[in-house]
Amino acid sequence: MVFLDIKLPSSKTSKITGGEDLGLFIRKQFPETKIIVHTSLRDEQRITNIIKSLSPEGFLIKSDLSIKILSDSVITVLEGNKYYSDSVRNLSKQSTSYDDFFVDSLDMQIIYFLSKGELTKNLPRLVPLSMATIERRKKRLKTVFGIPYGSDKQLLDVAREKGYIL
Repeated sequence: MVFLDIKLPSSKTSKITGGEDLGLFIRKQFPETKIIVHTSLRDEQRITNIIKSLSPEGFLIKSDLSIKILSDSVITVLEGNKYYSDSVRNLSKQSTSYDDFFVDSLDMQIIYFLSKGELTKNLPRLVPLSMATIERRKKRLKTVFGIPYGSDKQLLDVAREKGYIL
């Protein structure tokens, strides 16, 4: 069992850009491992994305934590069931408008490298996508984040606010 914080700094090699990437790595390398996410994030869209990408066995909002909730989550997950705290269930119920939206690992890499100061023209050598595909993905991200005509800086500001990057 792994307790996974989503707000983690990237690895030195930049192969793991945060907690969600680490969770995906754990899923791939150790598929039998149970993952309980605990985070301070409260953005509906971000929580929905984490649930879709990781499908964690447990998901807790840090402000909800108590000894009982922690104990109940561990027991429930070890018994083979899922445990999502009340806040997570309430936030994910409200997020129906995000059902078709998903920030995948390639989107996360684009956001990550832009946040590290890389220019868009350099991204094809860092992310396995063509320049045209990178531009389409950036445009889609801006639209879904509510800034369809925004700059890359605005994209990064919203991504940071929603917890996609530190």
